[in-house]
Amino acid sequence: MFEELDEAAALFDRTVPHGEEVFMVLKAHLMIETALVAFVKARTPDAIDFHKQVLGGDSPCRNGFGLILLAQALSMRDEVPQTHADVVWPALKLLNRIRNNLAHELSPDHGKLQRRMHEFCNAVFPKGVESVESDVNRAFHKCAGLLLVYLHIDKHPLWQDDEM
Repeated sequence: MFEELDEAAALFDRTVPHGEEVFMVLKAHLMIETALVAFVKARTPDAIDFHKQVLGGDSPCRNGFGLILLAQALSMRDEVPQTHADVVWPALKLLNRIRNNLAHELSPDHGKLQRRMHEFCNAVFPKGVESVESDVNRAFHKCAGLLLVYLHIDKHPLWQDDEM
């Protein structure tokens, strides 16, 4: 499991650049959404048709809010609560809203985006992002990477641990 976490963190660092906020948010969202698809696949029947129907085509669970709700529902089936569930699901929903707002704004307001990024960081790191990083870009990068790690930690339900 630790090797998988290291690989996910390294891929995140290579793929999600520091710097221009819009590009960074969109790349982080895409990486996290990819991790959510893997999360759902790990917790559902290993049937190609099932995955194609639920996660493909025009399915409302293919991406965005529908995917988040499906993954959250699947995580609630575990007997032991998911690690940091109180952080993961609200932060995912907030990141999805930020991404949706960016997708529908031709010229995003820089100050508004930075406030949303700061809000996201506070959702991931409730003790206050200021203690993590004073630069909102770097803080966002760190918090999005942490959210990705949280998803990987609980990717497989506990009842499968004996089988792996």
